[in-house]
Amino acid sequence: MNVENKQSEVLSNRTFKKRDGTSEGIYGYDYEITLSMLYLLHGLRGESDFWLASNIEGFGAFDDIFFEHEDQNKSRIVLVQVKHCNKPRLSKNITFGDLFVDGNDRKRQKKNFGLNKYFVESYFKIKQNPEYKNSDITLVIHANVNVNLKKGTEKQGKVETLEEYLEESKLTDDNILSIYEGQKGTCYKIKNHLELKKYFSCSSEDEIEDFLLRIRFVVNQPSQPKLESIIKREIEKKYKTSEKKGADMVFGSVYQDVKKRLAKGSKVPYLTRKDNYFKKAIEHLYSLKLKEDLPEFWQVPLRNYNFVGREALLDKIEECLKANDTATLVACHGIGGIGKTQLALEFIWSKLQKYRWIIWLDTRDRNTLINEYIKLGRGLNVIHGYRENVREEDHAKHVKYWLEHPERAGWLLICDNAPNYKDIADLLPIEGGKILLTSRYTFGWPQPQNTISVDVFEPGESRSYICKILEVKGKKLDITQVDALAKTLDHLPLALAQASAYIKKTGINISDYLKLYNDRKRALLSDETLLETFPADANRETAAIVYVTWDITVEAIKKESSLAANWLTACAYLDGSPIPQSLLEIFADNQENNPSLETFHEAFGILISYSMLTIKEDHSMLIHSLVQEVIRLKSEKSGKTKEDIKTVFQLLQKGFPYHSDKLEDYAKKRQLLPHLEAFLSHMDNLLEKNSSEKQTIEKDYLLDLLMWINDGYSDLGNPKRQKELIEWILPILQRHFIPDYEIATLLVSLGIAYNALDNPRNAKELFEWALPILEKHYGSDHPKVAVILTNLGHAYENLDNPRRAKKLFEQALAIQEKHYGLDHFEVAKLRANLGLVCYALGDLQKAKELSERALPIFEKHYGPDHLEVAKLLSNLGVIYGGLGYHKKRKRLLEWALAIKRKHYRSDHFEVAILLVNLGIAHNALGSSQKARELLERALPIFEKHYGPDHFEVAALLASLGITYGILGKHKKNQELLKRALPVLKKHYGPDHPEIAIILISLGISHGDLGDHEKQKELFEQALPILEKHYGPDHPEVATLLINLSDAYGALGNHKKQKELFARASSIFKKHYGPDHPEVAKLLAELDDI
Repeated sequence: MNVENKQSEVLSNRTFKKRDGTSEGIYGYDYEITLSMLYLLHGLRGESDFWLASNIEGFGAFDDIFFEHEDQNKSRIVLVQVKHCNKPRLSKNITFGDLFVDGNDRKRQKKNFGLNKYFVESYFKIKQNPEYKNSDITLVIHANVNVNLKKGTEKQGKVETLEEYLEESKLTDDNILSIYEGQKGTCYKIKNHLELKKYFSCSSEDEIEDFLLRIRFVVNQPSQPKLESIIKREIEKKYKTSEKKGADMVFGSVYQDVKKRLAKGSKVPYLTRKDNYFKKAIEHLYSLKLKEDLPEFWQVPLRNYNFVGREALLDKIEECLKANDTATLVACHGIGGIGKTQLALEFIWSKLQKYRWIIWLDTRDRNTLINEYIKLGRGLNVIHGYRENVREEDHAKHVKYWLEHPERAGWLLICDNAPNYKDIADLLPIEGGKILLTSRYTFGWPQPQNTISVDVFEPGESRSYICKILEVKGKKLDITQVDALAKTLDHLPLALAQASAYIKKTGINISDYLKLYNDRKRALLSDETLLETFPADANRETAAIVYVTWDITVEAIKKESSLAANWLTACAYLDGSPIPQSLLEIFADNQENNPSLETFHEAFGILISYSMLTIKEDHSMLIHSLVQEVIRLKSEKSGKTKEDIKTVFQLLQKGFPYHSDKLEDYAKKRQLLPHLEAFLSHMDNLLEKNSSEKQTIEKDYLLDLLMWINDGYSDLGNPKRQKELIEWILPILQRHFIPDYEIATLLVSLGIAYNALDNPRNAKELFEWALPILEKHYGSDHPKVAVILTNLGHAYENLDNPRRAKKLFEQALAIQEKHYGLDHFEVAKLRANLGLVCYALGDLQKAKELSERALPIFEKHYGPDHLEVAKLLSNLGVIYGGLGYHKKRKRLLEWALAIKRKHYRSDHFEVAILLVNLGIAHNALGSSQKARELLERALPIFEKHYGPDHFEVAALLASLGITYGILGKHKKNQELLKRALPVLKKHYGPDHPEIAIILISLGISHGDLGDHEKQKELFEQALPILEKHYGPDHPEVATLLINLSDAYGALGNHKKQKELFARASSIFKKHYGPDHPEVAKLLAELDDI
């Protein structure tokens, strides 16, 4: 164990007990939190470890701020008494009389700055504190009023002024904080101590002198708003935030973090260097800033300067990519080891000038491609944030849509090692650039004329390749031997590379290598167990060549470096995706893996020299899957698999940041998850072959591994995989008698996954089972309980029970407001959810209030151009529409549309949703022509997204049909409404008010075309629906009665016309009153019938 690290860990886990807090009300409390932020910011500037607390018990009046740091193995503590006046006045400036109050004037002692009070009530308490004996303590009186150095006070027959006793000073001798540096007339210390002792009422002269030497007066300090401005300026200067709103966002975030951390409690952790809330907030801020341009190269591997030949293939690729199709796809296919990746890489480096941006994505399966897209999206800040209830696949498709935007046209996308086309087709961009793809799959590509077969080297290319690697200046190679090596290895590029690297590294001559190779190959081909491990569809001869060349190299590495050999063994149980260098560093720190105490750089260099690793720009490493297979097989044959599993488990345990919610750790989780998944598959194989040891393997390895992977997917958004994992974990937990609350916590995660997978009924059952267990364990007002209530609310919402959802959201909101405060982002999210439920329940005013309170917090948290802000604006616009404020609705929807257009193409489904809502808003404002244009733009996008017979398409057809009716285009109106009606009846049922609206619109259309009989029939179908929904005396019913009355009149049945008109007039009279102008007008018309 590293003693120094252990000591650091203990120190960072120190806690303190808080007193109740400031007595100066909310202003004093805010000021103390803000001042704590200033101390934290300056503590982080330095290099020493520090501990920061507020309202710490045991230091008398000097407990508002506690700041301790180490200086040359000596503890130095600054204790601050904050005297904050909300509205300081000049007359309050500190004079000699304020500091040296008569000992018997207790009222003035308490109210002002009397040092005798501090001496008696605080100094002796501080002396008794264990911290005092081992620390150099400075006592600070921090005030936002100034000192008056010249104003005299008569004392004991003499006029005394502060000018005689105060001199400017630094806060501490080492000036570690430098908070008040450069502010003249800010910090004072006391001089001429001996002459002041007479003004103290008790104790020894040594104690009085010690007290006076420790005192500092920090005066003329800024009030709360100015202090905020100072901190924001320092944030801008230190972290280079370019805009004022950036510093505002960082300040607000850090304020909430510090406030939460320094909350009341008997064991409150100190703020330390590891609590860099400023860095966390800055990282979040920059994750919100969209980078409008792609990098020139994204993940493009370094050029292989040993590449030779292949000119015809390079020309063919170029010719195919020249096609005018907006997203030409060229597929280079061939067996493993044939050189497809190197061909694509050489094409890139030889054709740089052809493309604006070049993006390289590992595409070996669908999940890997999704992760690569997400990595690209986060690199561009196109997507950010975690735990946002967004599926990984949706994040990936968002990046794909972003690439398709016309402004980003001109890219070349390399999809390396792709699977079958149908597995990834929906993830490939359809416009904006070109796609070059490498794959082992020969058939199924969408543009057969653009498929290119990659075969082994031509003999001349093999010769050139070997010579390029092995030739040394002034020394000729035996070409006969070179050609023999090429022929023996069947001109396979991967085998030639491996053999040449071995020959170059060891200095062996080619003929000796060929002898070694042939001996190993004979042994291999005689081992049926080994041959059975070859893939069923593999060419046995080709596979044998690759296996033998690598086996020779692995044996050589074992002799040269135990660390390198052990690392190769560990890598054999990881995934084929890039392995972070940090894992090798962790691995090398364990002496069991590294008995010779080599540096990881030495091992790294050996593996590179043998061409066993490919190094990427970020220093991560790739190892070929065939190498992994060779090593695992050899371990199994030698009985070392269990030992290897233990080693790799310990490595992943140290490397995976389980349960961490730090921003930088989410990236680590994403990078390591494929390796955990690969290791899980090997663990599964171990269980199959050692079923008798199932319980031991589960307890020692499997359970932890499954929990780590679930933790990763919980953070990164893969509910389908998360569900599979939790359903695997639960029976293991139950077999090993895990406490109920831990199982309940896991069931909550499973419920969240079910909710995300559109299975709210199962989610509800799980949440309701877990809720009482976690309430009992944590307490009913704990934030973890609020999380369950919120998710249970979402389940009820998805089960069409908004009333129950509302109650649950309100319960959760009360807990979150108490825990986080009113302006926290988590609280704003709940308000937004509650607003949607209130809208569904018809409480539009409450929905508007909740959404408007959430909006500025969303803008501050996400930035004004984020999609979550657009979503909230859109919801708020619809709410305003429901309240009848259609101009406001239109403005909000246009604002949301402008944001979405920055992220999506104009024909994206998310854009189409807003076009529909805007169309409805224009209809309400009387702009039906504009409404028609918007709805018609949305219709083909909806049809493509949903299919032509979907309910949402029918609802849009209905809106568009009604719009055509308003514009007098009755045939088009009837065509669209008749197409929509059967789908909507099936969805709503025949008695829904939405069906009545369509029937009424159709009736009006038939009437305008002269078919009054059909008009009457349609109105009479609609009437009982409206009566049932609104009641028989509602104005909506009366309006339809008037229309029906007109239809009867047109058919010559004036008796029925008058009867219906009279009934409508009666309803309006009852609703509006007899004196309403519209009622008078109706009564006049009734007389005319």
